[in-house]
Amino acid sequence: MLNSKARNLIIKARSLTVEPRSLDAEARRFNAEDRNPDDEAWWFDCSSPRASGQEPVATRLCNYPGTIDMGALKVGYPRKYRFPPPTTGKMCSSSAQKGIPIMKVKKILAFLCAMVFSAAISLTPTPSNAAERMTFGGGPAGGTFQIIANAIQVYDPIKKSGFDIKARSSAGSIENLRTVDSGKSDLSAVYSGHIYLGRKGRLKNDGKRYENVLALSRFYGAPAQLVVHADSGIRRTKDLIGKKVGVGPAGSGTFTNAEIFFTHLGIWNRIERNAMAVNEAAFALGNHQLDAFWIFTAVPSGAVMLAAQTNDIAMIDLNRDAEKNHFYDHYPYFTKGAIPAGSYNGITSETPSFQDSAIWVANIEVPEETVYRLLSLIYTDEGLVHMANQKKTFRQMSIEDGIEGIVTPLHPGAVRFWKEKGILE
Repeated sequence: MLNSKARNLIIKARSLTVEPRSLDAEARRFNAEDRNPDDEAWWFDCSSPRASGQEPVATRLCNYPGTIDMGALKVGYPRKYRFPPPTTGKMCSSSAQKGIPIMKVKKILAFLCAMVFSAAISLTPTPSNAAERMTFGGGPAGGTFQIIANAIQVYDPIKKSGFDIKARSSAGSIENLRTVDSGKSDLSAVYSGHIYLGRKGRLKNDGKRYENVLALSRFYGAPAQLVVHADSGIRRTKDLIGKKVGVGPAGSGTFTNAEIFFTHLGIWNRIERNAMAVNEAAFALGNHQLDAFWIFTAVPSGAVMLAAQTNDIAMIDLNRDAEKNHFYDHYPYFTKGAIPAGSYNGITSETPSFQDSAIWVANIEVPEETVYRLLSLIYTDEGLVHMANQKKTFRQMSIEDGIEGIVTPLHPGAVRFWKEKGILE
């Protein structure tokens, strides 16, 4: 919290242009807007307005319209700080109006900035006491990637070990790859296939090489699931030729992996493809507008559960065709997988398939010790139970399968951890 001296200085600075308001209320309002409720240091950024190429504050006071950039007293984010319009009108909108002389305002602001900055120094925690702040890129609200980010953010042993991890929503795997590579996110979840293709500059319509993203561990496997009516007569992928198949929304991982798999088998251009959301595909299957639909996600899938509630469904063995056509040799980030018996109504036996893996990644600049400690906190009995309690999918997490599906370089901290566990030689 601000001490009384700092508060008085700020009130004096603000009273040059507007009437004082409650700093606590204003701090809460500002921080709520900027999604940083724990940061009280924003009052104290005394960066020179000239250093950032901004016009000095005093020269703009005569044009004050109710919004003013405080310049040397600006907040800790690159944005304008909005004040309420002054009750007495503009300070000097004409030569006839009286106000504080411009040069005096400059001197006062410079003096107050120096004083406030000095006060802030005594309030800033020392590095030895400060938490290590990191950003974890998740996914869309309610999605599995966002659940991962939230689970790690709230885990008490991580917080008590000096980490302050903030979950950040995102569009998903590809965005996470890009933000971790650029350093905008420190940690994230990314599909193994996207890491592999991104590292080689082979992402569709994106030739950039994303080489700053290193793997830590595997969260879970997301298998391909091909759903049909039980009485459809479709038993193998070649039976889809000439059929109407839902392949997921264009641009999604579901669509991309459908294109990769069916193209490899030589039937992509021989099926009647319908690019649509998976829930819509589930309804379309029920209405017999589709003969099959494909989804690439963790089990159980809400869309498949929806289809199974009102239809007798069957699932197609995809691993058989993957092995027969040497699919894994061409796409090494895919591994054998399966949909367990009982995952959905009517599915009484295990269905072989193939899967991609959701991988925990870090930027290359994250320290080795940091990665080692984070893995040591999550991969304990308590940590794995915590993750499993967030979503059944995370029951797949284990020491034994900790690096399954990873085909790209590991972070040095992960190498150290997995060697200690006997998983790496």
